[in-house]
Amino acid sequence: MTLANCKVGFKGLIKNLSDIEDNIYLLENGFTPGQEVEILSVSPFGGPIGVQIRGTILALRREEALCIQV
Repeated sequence: MTLANCKVGFKGLIKNLSDIEDNIYLLENGFTPGQEVEILSVSPFGGPIGVQIRGTILALRREEALCIQV
């Protein structure tokens, strides 16, 4: 399952990142395997997803969230 498929309130551990070469941004912001991530908000119509990781709140594009397997 990917982070883009999860609902608000979901908490889980990151299992893997796909397309790592294209997502250095995710690695730099702490999206590494084994880290806990929580979904705080989901914008309608394919907008950004608000997540909390390592005590930081970030907004992810849907395309980025599709690369994060939980």
